[in-house]
Amino acid sequence: MNRSIRLDSLGTLSDNRLVRQLESLRGSERKILTAVLRHLVEMERRKLYLPRGYSSLFEFCTQHLKYSRSGAGRRIAAARTLAKYSSLEGYLLDGEINLYSLSLISGILTEENFDEVISGTRNRPTREVEAMVAGYRPGRNLKDRIRPVCVMVPEPRCSLRTSSTPGAGGAVSSTGTGSAVSTPGAGSEKFPNTTAQRPENDTLERVRISRKYKFEFAADSEFKKKFDRMKALLSGRYPGGISIEELFMLLMDEYIDRHSPEGRAARREKRQVSGTHRDSGSTRNDNEETRTRSIPRKVRDEVFLRDGGRCTFKGTDDIRCNSKWNLQIDHIVPFARGGDNSPGNLRLLCGKHNRLEAERAFGSQHMKRFKKQE
Repeated sequence: MNRSIRLDSLGTLSDNRLVRQLESLRGSERKILTAVLRHLVEMERRKLYLPRGYSSLFEFCTQHLKYSRSGAGRRIAAARTLAKYSSLEGYLLDGEINLYSLSLISGILTEENFDEVISGTRNRPTREVEAMVAGYRPGRNLKDRIRPVCVMVPEPRCSLRTSSTPGAGGAVSSTGTGSAVSTPGAGSEKFPNTTAQRPENDTLERVRISRKYKFEFAADSEFKKKFDRMKALLSGRYPGGISIEELFMLLMDEYIDRHSPEGRAARREKRQVSGTHRDSGSTRNDNEETRTRSIPRKVRDEVFLRDGGRCTFKGTDDIRCNSKWNLQIDHIVPFARGGDNSPGNLRLLCGKHNRLEAERAFGSQHMKRFKKQE
């Protein structure tokens, strides 16, 4: 029997009950969505938006129903597709096709390609659906282009006294070119005053004009695969994600360091200096701590390859996480409880599941001391 859910009592639910309730709500959500799409079809058939003062169904959805522009567009496209191919309603109700995917295929679906397109859409990630749709609508062959652009960059807030000086300082370009243009003095005809007062803390927020470069090029699927791989490998250092500019800067810096004459000379000099201390250093490493948290690179690589470069955590439904983001080496038997660094006692976990396992082993209160922003 369906009962109304009191949102203020969710904190008292057991974990299993909360999950089951959310699954039930998701099923109800799909039913409501399907009903909404049916109503939109009938609204458009009767043109009921016109006597209500709206020029289109889109205007009715955004202004009257308060959908966002993208939300309204997706629902209208999906509704029109359902009106033409009613058999898709079952896939939508079962969750085999979601709203976004249905709106994507609305522009390419025909009687002739119906089976092929639906087969490539059902239970497929949206990225795969996007790629399939792009194949039906190939774009022009893009040429590599680099062109200068100017963008507005917020300047750190400063007090009213220090920010009142016109034309103070110059912005630093994040592209590494060192070329940047600061906003001219307040009242300039070419660049009007870009400061805005913030009464709550009595400060001004300035915007500077920074000169950058816009890169445009087309890349194939192999490039995209390697690009995603690089971002995943760097996710430990950048758990919040890394911009394309930052990623390419890292790659270029590493290549220049490894292959430029200056980089090679610096490494040779470093080896010559460290060579004078090699004997004493090796003796210390052999005789000091035999048990250490430091996992040899060879062992880390072995675990990474064995686990397929993905998180090995399995949930209560026996579903493996398989995330490639922010991967960490975890001790199955915790190091603090005598676990060793052998490959059999190590596994790959994503940062979130590594923390979950640590909380299970040592308690959430203990782990709060080591909490990092994910």
